[in-house]
Amino acid sequence: IRVEIAANVDADAVPNHFTTRTTTTTTELNLIKYKDAEPAPPMIELTAEEDQALRNSIPAMEEAYGIGWFEESEPWDELKTQYPSLQSYSNEELRRVFIAQKPTVVELFTKTPLGPFLVLNGVAWLGGVSWCDTPF
Repeated sequence: IRVEIAANVDADAVPNHFTTRTTTTTTELNLIKYKDAEPAPPMIELTAEEDQALRNSIPAMEEAYGIGWFEESEPWDELKTQYPSLQSYSNEELRRVFIAQKPTVVELFTKTPLGPFLVLNGVAWLGGVSWCDTPF
């Protein structure tokens, strides 16, 4: 996407680089960068056991390799060694499934602010306290 802006001013009063400007948007740069990229392979489906193994390994992997552990191949190889049921998948397939994982209901209440928010509001509601005069 190219945008040209022409100024209606005297050419002697303004340098040439101010009269006409061509810009490239970030979206256009991203399209250029990825236009020749191959499409992603279809997402694999993990069994409940494999999904639980992947979820259980996250804290240990973050502690051993840091927050961005899933971008490297060594942690995935270690994970496949610990959980033989995951050996049939490639590192890229497991990484894509890990990134696309949605939290479980328990994780939603224990690892996000939603759980404490609901508990505190429930206690306030049971106690008859109104938060900022908001009726329950």
